[in-house]
Amino acid sequence: MKARLLPAITLLLLLHATGCITPTQRRAHQVQQRAESDHVQSSIAALKERIAALEISQQEVIARMNNTRTAVRAENDAMRKRLNEIKVELRQIDAARASDRQKLYDKLASKMAAIVNSPSISTGGVSEFGREHKIKAGETLSQIAKAYGTSLKAIMAANRLKNANTIREGQVLFIPE
Repeated sequence: MKARLLPAITLLLLLHATGCITPTQRRAHQVQQRAESDHVQSSIAALKERIAALEISQQEVIARMNNTRTAVRAENDAMRKRLNEIKVELRQIDAARASDRQKLYDKLASKMAAIVNSPSISTGGVSEFGREHKIKAGETLSQIAKAYGTSLKAIMAANRLKNANTIREGQVLFIPE
């Protein structure tokens, strides 16, 4: 029996050494390959699920970006519109100010021209600069002189009055400075 075993063992060793495998080894190898294949397939399935989730997340992010971009554009348009309205208002205000300034200038110019061109009352040596005063009921020449900080004689000379008591209500006097 030993004689039969020895050639069989030798044959097995030779088969194993030459790369030949036994049916048991083949089944074990196939089981291992199936396990590895199942593991790879489960990893691929998990990766596919992860990719699908990432694609959904990406689509959500893109949708939010588009919504934000639309909102920002609308806000920018509203701001541009308001800015243009403010510019129009400023132009109108500037035009009104220029018009008011011109009216004021014209009014002052006409008043100055009236003052410059008005006939002055000869004062007989007294200054031609002063103001006019319309006499009210009960006023005296002395009161008027005191109110304007000038002398009775200066008012009399400027208006060619000989007597301080000859003034009457409604009369316009020139009050020299």
